[in-house]
Amino acid sequence: MHETVADLSGRLLSEARRRNYVTPTPFLELINTYKTLLGKKRERVNLLIKRYNGGLGALQDAETSVNTMAEEQLALQPGLVQAKEDTEVFSGKVEAKVPEVGCETRVTNVRASAYHGTQSTEKSEHVIDTDGGNDISSAGRRMMMGMARTG
Repeated sequence: MHETVADLSGRLLSEARRRNYVTPTPFLELINTYKTLLGKKRERVNLLIKRYNGGLGALQDAETSVNTMAEEQLALQPGLVQAKEDTEVFSGKVEAKVPEVGCETRVTNVRASAYHGTQSTEKSEHVIDTDGGNDISSAGRRMMMGMARTG
């Protein structure tokens, strides 16, 4: 077959002075395969470009959000400093009242035990007076010792 095509191509050249090139089929298939692979590779690269651009867009959005939050934080900073100072003042007031609360708790506990008939009110008040406001547990021990002596 190749010889016939080659003979006819020579005859065309001599009669019409025109060249006829014959390309083998395997070479044409190779070119088509290359074009197919090139198309697939281009699709893959385009997909990666889209992902890359999408990632860049997400990073830019995140940067914008972070910058906005940083500006908001700077704007709120004076208010946070004032809130911290207010909290410290309030904590100082609470700590100043803590001994009073502890004393009121001891009085309430002694009165409750007197109400239930475990001890007389005079002895309960004596326990509070001798306690000197140190702590609740020592007042409780002294009260129990006073109850044991009377019982």
